[in-house]
Amino acid sequence: MVEPLVTLGAQLLRTGTFQLQNEPVIVGLKLLEALARNFKADAYGQKIFVTVAHQIENGAAGEIVNLYTRGVILLADVLWTPLGQEAIFDRGMKYLSAEFSENYVSSERPHVAHGPVLLGAALTLRPGVKGLSSIT
Repeated sequence: MVEPLVTLGAQLLRTGTFQLQNEPVIVGLKLLEALARNFKADAYGQKIFVTVAHQIENGAAGEIVNLYTRGVILLADVLWTPLGQEAIFDRGMKYLSAEFSENYVSSERPHVAHGPVLLGAALTLRPGVKGLSSIT
């Protein structure tokens, strides 16, 4: 059995102006702080998971257990599953890519707008947001 592994302070997102999926995205400090605040408030209504290469059908590579900002960086504490550990250490998937909504609206009535909410993240070889530290 693989021992549980936790990464503290994995860099997930930073401030800047990016071209992501052919769309301009501006990430400011207020957005990062709102993502962290809404994570703590459980705005999404379930645990937040990390996948491998944004492929949710392959299962969870990890669970984000804490989300916070430090300066202009959004950081995550991640509890890795065996799938995640294999992806990081055997396949070199050393970067995180955030999946978020700038104005998440709950799917259940009454529909509530929560503002910026982290939906998930993915381990990847080539993140859209460059300049973040790799997972070691």
